[in-house]
Amino acid sequence: MILVSQPFHLERALYLAARHGLTFQGFAARDVTGVYGLRIKLREAGARLMALFDIAVGRTPKRGGAPVRLGIDPPS
Repeated sequence: MILVSQPFHLERALYLAARHGLTFQGFAARDVTGVYGLRIKLREAGARLMALFDIAVGRTPKRGGAPVRLGIDPPS
């Protein structure tokens, strides 16, 4: 699968996908700059810590509907 996102989000998304046994190819979109750049970097620092915590305790997503099958068989 292909994941396209800004670099700060892409790294976290690829990490989470790998931890869940998914294989993605990532492509970085243009990075955030300007007045929102620092705010986003601070938010991402917290989001990365929460991602590590989520994996460590096995927490499931808070939002979303029923799982959608993507046509890929999970590894056995």
